[in-house]
Amino acid sequence: MPVRTSTQITPDLDAADAICRQRGLYDRVFPLRPVFDRQALNDVYAEGLLTDADMTRIMLEITPPARPPRRPSTASASTALA
Repeated sequence: MPVRTSTQITPDLDAADAICRQRGLYDRVFPLRPVFDRQALNDVYAEGLLTDADMTRIMLEITPPARPPRRPSTASASTALA
């Protein structure tokens, strides 16, 4: 019996880039997504471009809610089938 293998289809991003640019579709297929860069934030703060007040507004200190204690399991360790 032959071994079954699974195949994956993955995009060739260079080909997609070139073809979409040629056809004027680049912005639709490769949309700009803003990404928060924490290192960049720290860099501009270190350069003096942001104040302590700015950083306090940007970086919030959040305490997560306490998790309820886990209840002990009431199921028996194992059950044998007869």
